[in-house]
Amino acid sequence: MQIVLNNKQQPRNSSIVWVFIILLVAFSSLVMSAQASAQKTIKASLSSYGFLGDYGLETDTFTLATQASIKYQQDQWSLRFTQPYVFQDGPAELILLEDGETGEEYLVGSDERKQRSGYSDPSLSLSYSWPKKSKTGRWSLSGRWKIPTANQQEGFSNGRNEYTVNVSRSYRYQRWMFHGRVGRHMREHKNFSDNSARNNFSLGGMYFLTRRTGLGLSLYNKEATQSQADDVKSVNLDLRVRLDRNWQLGGHAGVGLSDSAADGFVGIDVSYRWKLQK
Repeated sequence: MQIVLNNKQQPRNSSIVWVFIILLVAFSSLVMSAQASAQKTIKASLSSYGFLGDYGLETDTFTLATQASIKYQQDQWSLRFTQPYVFQDGPAELILLEDGETGEEYLVGSDERKQRSGYSDPSLSLSYSWPKKSKTGRWSLSGRWKIPTANQQEGFSNGRNEYTVNVSRSYRYQRWMFHGRVGRHMREHKNFSDNSARNNFSLGGMYFLTRRTGLGLSLYNKEATQSQADDVKSVNLDLRVRLDRNWQLGGHAGVGLSDSAADGFVGIDVSYRWKLQK
């Protein structure tokens, strides 16, 4: 899970938003209706993470982030919507949660401590994986759109559209599953704003203790913004337990390796999958 934080710019209309929406809707409709006999599933997930760190200040900031998501998958394609809710106590202002990563980014203007809670910007993601079946691993190409609808005055949105594109690869060897990903995070351009594009990567592996239980370790890095002195760096520990064909539990913990990341975090998630009839 990744945290991206507030920039005090006001929103500005852009035609790129509508182009993105039109392409996403048209492309998704084409893909989802391509094969009537394709495997189709719906997955609902709920997660909660607690972060604590000083981010280079004298005062710690505590963040409790809870997010719900719904994902529709058809064979190699998937479409997911995610809505976060955040509680914070401290000087840092959060605007977005990005599930799947564990770095935090804070734009800090003062040491004034305050509490805030509310909905952060939701996001819409589309991904494609190939080959369809493989015993050794798969490639994946994904795109994500952060939709600027949250409250800007409370520090939960910067009013800008943001996009992320990732390419990832997994490789399985006996009980090990290794994975790597490179990506680029892009923001709608504004005058006097933070970096409009930044690169990120992650490397890691998971060892399956049983067919249903895996323990993993990963490293995450993302380029700093103009407001940060360091890149966002963290080491993350993950536990996955598949209870049956439908239910899955996850436990997560990690430590930050730079002032731009939280000193530490813990989290838990639960998901349920429905298999739709063909």
